[in-house]
This record gives sequence, structure tokens and C-alpha cells, in this order.
Amino acid sequence: LMHDDVPFGHIVWCEVEVTAPAIDHQSSVEVEKFSSKFIRDSSLPDGVKVEANSRLVKRWRIQNNGVRAWDDDVVMKCFSGTLEPLSRFVRVPHIQPGEDADIQVEFQAPGVAGEYQSNWVLMHKGVAFGHIVWCRVEVVEAEKSAPQPKPSPHLYSSWFVGDVTVDDYAVIKTGTPIKKQWMMLNNGQHAWGNDIVLKCIHGNLPATVTSVSVPSLQPGQSGVIEANFTAPRQPGVYSSTWAMMHQDVPFGHIIWCRVNVRSGKRWQTPPRHYSSHLESDSLQDGSKVPA
Repeated sequence: LMHDDVPFGHIVWCEVEVTAPAIDHQSSVEVEKFSSKFIRDSSLPDGVKVEANSRLVKRWRIQNNGVRAWDDDVVMKCFSGTLEPLSRFVRVPHIQPGEDADIQVEFQAPGVAGEYQSNWVLMHKGVAFGHIVWCRVEVVEAEKSAPQPKPSPHLYSSWFVGDVTVDDYAVIKTGTPIKKQWMMLNNGQHAWGNDIVLKCIHGNLPATVTSVSVPSLQPGQSGVIEANFTAPRQPGVYSSTWAMMHQDVPFGHIIWCRVNVRSGKRWQTPPRHYSSHLESDSLQDGSKVPA
């Protein structure tokens, strides 16, 4: 879906398996001296996610359903696509009619994230025959390790570990009570006692109180800190920003509660100015349809 040529929301697709009209198999074998039948993907199923710049090995299980054995004159050729193989021609196993075997092709995944496909066909002396096969992958950026908390040289320090409840931009019904919890780590040099509080420093999301106590944590320990809010009656995006304090001196990571208040029911999905949600397919993925 697009708004002013800018995509938004869920991507949807139609994927079907096209089959030939019912015919007598034996007569078709006689007509085709060279023929092939795709049986299955032995590796890299369609749409599999792969890391950018990674080496890929695709294998298809193919049956010789013709009447001639495959020899050195039979090869598999790449004839189109955006996923470049290491070689556009590959040798195939020498198999007799009725036998099947794996045919293998190697690729180098592109360095840019996206969907890529490479299309292949078997050929005998330059003449194509049998089923067309392909390798279709989704290239994603290599996973980066999350930053790890390090002990701070300061007496008092805190590290935001993660949201326990209410993800950023959670959609909340107007007037609903909100219980926000953060997981925080004491990565300082001093234990947290009664003189440590979490305090609201600014924002337009009304909090029940503007200062809350924190668990007693030794250096290296983590715990949950909680603050309560009430969603305003007026729809909109609201946030409240908080900081750890020792004797009114802030330290450590700044944290927040940020919600999208709506007049309808409560969802837990990120908002977008334009968005869509896939409810169902009228034609199921992989449905068989006549040629």
C-alpha cells in the first residue's frame, strides 16, 4: 500500500502453484524426450531470511521424468533474476529416467536488504526443457550485538535494560489506567537506598505521582521500577520522561512512557500515519490452480 509513493503497513502477496491440466502421464513422457519435474526445495525455502553478503547454497530436488538419460550435454542455466549466482551454468547429475537428484547452485547474497530471486531452467544443447525453478530470499542486515552495560566509574549510575510493560507507542483507550514498568540495572559503584528515586522531569502524560521509589539494588543487580498514569480523554500521542535521582541530582539513562491514545479499544501495535493490517486471504498461499 502506498501514500504519495511512500509504502506503509503490511506487505501482502499472492502465491500459487500452477499445475498442468490432467493428462495421461505415460503419453507425456513419450512426447518429451528430455523432461524434468521439480520435487522440492532441499535447502533455502522460498522467502527465507539470509544475512547480507553471506554465501548461499541452494539445492533443488529434481526428477528426470523424460525418456532420455541426462549426460554432459544437460546443464542448468540462470536466465533471469536479481540474485546473482557465482556461475550462471551448473552441471547436473547423470541420472536415468525416473530417477531424481539434487542440483546445487551457489550465490553471494547482496549487501543491500531486500527481496531477491534467481530463475533457472534445464537445457539440452541450448534447448530448455522441464520445470522452471528459482531461489527466492529476503536479505536482511547482519544482526548487531545489543550494547552491553558496562560498570560506570560514577558512584550512582543506571542502565535501561528494557520495557517490561507498555511498549513505545502502544495504543491505549482514552481514560484507561496505565501501569508502566521498566527493567533497570544499577551499573554504578554504590547501592541504591531510600535516597534514590525515579522522578518525572517533563511530559504531557499525566502521572499518578511525579516521583516513585526504586528497589534496593546492589551494583550489578537489576530490578523493575513502576509508575502509573491515566490516558487523557483527548486522543493523541502522549509521553512522560523520567530520570533517576540522588538528592535531586539526575544520573544514568533517561527513560520514558510514550503512548498513542485513541477513543476506540486498546491495541498493542505501533501507530503509523497510514497503516494496514492483513485479516485473511481469499486465495490461500500455495493453492493449486489450473494452468
